[in-house]
Amino acid sequence: MSYNLSNDAEQPPAPNPPGISASNLRLFKRAGAVLAVLVFVFLILWWARAVYTDLLWFDHLGYRGVFTKILILKVWLFLAGVLISGLALSVN
Repeated sequence: MSYNLSNDAEQPPAPNPPGISASNLRLFKRAGAVLAVLVFVFLILWWARAVYTDLLWFDHLGYRGVFTKILILKVWLFLAGVLISGLALSVN
């Protein structure tokens, strides 16, 4: 049994898989991107709805300042975690 150990760059490119043309591949990529954006927008709206509901609740109880401080603290802690993780990963 012998193997061809020559450089891969010397061989012609592999043919496209059957049934998938370049236009179909572009269509699938575009549909996937649209689907990903729609899911992202849905998740953002879901989160915003929850935050707005909590804001109304705390405001009704007279603790709107407490809620905004908690929300701002959570955002700052998230950003600090992203920064620290990014620094750790960039060093690695």
